[in-house]
Amino acid sequence: MGFYNLFQVVYCVFLVVNLIRAGWRPYFFYRCVETDYSDEPKAVLMVETTWYLLMIKLFELLETVLFVLRKKQNQVTLLHVYHHISTFVIAYIYAKYIGGSMLTFSIVANCIVHIIMYSYYFMSAYDVPIFKYLVAKYKKYITKIQLIQFCLMMVNNLLGLRPNCNVSRPFLAMYIPNILILTYLFYDFYQKAYTKSRAAKAKQ
Repeated sequence: MGFYNLFQVVYCVFLVVNLIRAGWRPYFFYRCVETDYSDEPKAVLMVETTWYLLMIKLFELLETVLFVLRKKQNQVTLLHVYHHISTFVIAYIYAKYIGGSMLTFSIVANCIVHIIMYSYYFMSAYDVPIFKYLVAKYKKYITKIQLIQFCLMMVNNLLGLRPNCNVSRPFLAMYIPNILILTYLFYDFYQKAYTKSRAAKAKQ
């Protein structure tokens, strides 16, 4: 598991570096950037990177199988299953039909979150004092970071709906509701995991 978590961190760094090499910049968050369907090297690298993204999403989908094999059925929740299945389906459609545009902001945001998240998982797998301290201190912030990510993705997607911006409307019509569902599921998880636990501790 330690190797798997480290692999996830390295792979996400690889994706972000590739996107930057392909021309991604922070202004993709708010500026209308349409997909370049030419054979220019940067355009090709951009679409190649979306396929690399698809491969890691397929790999993440197999996490459910790993949880079952490790008898971690308590982690095979609606949130986990829906998140990984829907993300894989959307990544497939995105790689096959979009392959770029301002929506690559979602890839960068998700990679940054995964770098933080899998670094946390890596540290939690080892009985090292500094790791244990960091894990205990920052555990509750992981879900908050994920929720912030979804909010930023939503803004990015809504900006893609501007009348003068030629970003795929059918894709956005599918992606935006999915972000809303994920936001609700993650917020519900946060409420159950942290808010209720704090209330229980307060009663003791």
